[in-house]
Amino acid sequence: MRRQRTCCGRLPGTVADCGVAHALAPDVCPARPSPSAVVRKEFQLIDINESDVNDQGAIASLMDTDSGESYDDMRISLDDAEYKGMREALKEGSKDVYVTVLEAMGMRKVLPTYVCK
Repeated sequence: MRRQRTCCGRLPGTVADCGVAHALAPDVCPARPSPSAVVRKEFQLIDINESDVNDQGAIASLMDTDSGESYDDMRISLDDAEYKGMREALKEGSKDVYVTVLEAMGMRKVLPTYVCK
């Protein structure tokens, strides 16, 4: 009798590329690898509201460059020297400031790197 191969193409009783020992759990093998859980996206920095500050920093107004939606739910640290250049570039106002936001596990963080265009 011929043994049926698993979704990874391995025979039962072997460890597949997905790391599942098919002899123990042949039904658990994923059909394909899961996508990355970290999303990186660029936003235009519109404003930093320094009048509304808490222990996480001031509220940053960001605009999604693809959809045009604005977001006011992320904060930028006012005490961190890494963000000083970003704040100064925004105050100067001669160019648009673009920031990178990482999103993972339901949380978003504005990175201290920025680009002026």
